[in-house]
Amino acid sequence: MAQLALANQHVCDDNPAAALIAFERSIQEAPTAAAYAGRAALHIRERRFTDALQDAAAALKLDPTHEPSLYRKGVACFELDEFESALDAFQAGLKACDPNLIDARKYAMWLRKCEAELEASDDDDDDEDSSDSDEPIAKRKPAPRRRSAPKKRVVESSSGDDSGEEEFDFDRDDSDDSDDVPLATLARKKSAGSAKKSPARKPASRKAPTATARSKKQKGGEAEQAFYGTLRGKLLQEFLRRWWYAYDWPAPQAIDKEPEAGFESLVAFPGVHICTLEGDERFGKVQDHRDHATSPCFLNFYKKPSAELKALCLKAFEVQMAQLLKAEPDNERYINKLKREQRDIERVDADKADREAVAAVREYERARK
Repeated sequence: MAQLALANQHVCDDNPAAALIAFERSIQEAPTAAAYAGRAALHIRERRFTDALQDAAAALKLDPTHEPSLYRKGVACFELDEFESALDAFQAGLKACDPNLIDARKYAMWLRKCEAELEASDDDDDDEDSSDSDEPIAKRKPAPRRRSAPKKRVVESSSGDDSGEEEFDFDRDDSDDSDDVPLATLARKKSAGSAKKSPARKPASRKAPTATARSKKQKGGEAEQAFYGTLRGKLLQEFLRRWWYAYDWPAPQAIDKEPEAGFESLVAFPGVHICTLEGDERFGKVQDHRDHATSPCFLNFYKKPSAELKALCLKAFEVQMAQLLKAEPDNERYINKLKREQRDIERVDADKADREAVAAVREYERARK
């Protein structure tokens, strides 16, 4: 349990690289729900929501009522647009938490967000079922970017023992006005608040951005939004939401590459190695052997033919539903939602999508220059 305590200390010291190494070693020594939940929190912090969901699920296999894991599963599912699963996780977490130790406001906030998304999804489903044409897909606005998880503060668990399994609450929400503040920013604010205040100074005048700079940024955003309004944009959006079900990345040669002396593989990141030699100047340094030119992202896929994107989407839907049926056979509401989305993709005319995307792609590339 010493590695788990060390990992939590590294989290307190705002040293995520060392914390990740310690959580890895703790899991290798003795897998516990606390260790998996701690690593899931790090993944959420870095917006690696698929990896966070995987770790939260592993923790819940060991302890189905582990409150931090239920909460982190909910956050990961929400960010992956799996709102039904997120709602179930948050409801279970709220039941499992001790209101004297855990601020229940964070659950209330996430439950409201899940219910709002599900309600909006039901409204969209009613609109989609009223038409069999491709037009609703082309005109549908892309989903907005999700906000980051609430403000987080480290607190000790009330376990009261010396086993080294103290829980640290990465997720506590102490303010309603800081939901979107990154963890690093909060840490800087905390440090600044504890330092001696210097005399007030007249703020230095800042040069306003030029009209050209503002115009270029605005045009780039508008061009990307316009692309997502096309049929190919819809195909790309649906694929990127679930690419791991249909697309193999990274390549086997990156996964099979042996780490250098002093480096270890990161279990959740095939093809990525991290230096674990304490005292070495490379400690915490990451070596990424993955080919990012083939990674599943907008820039690598927006010019792919619509027929290829459509095939990838349909494959992803099939695998996702098969895995969901195996893991949650009673989750009929979400399965039916996936089936409706799959039918939308099946109705897309790939040739029409390619013709429609020509102008949007040209405008996007012009805006990027």
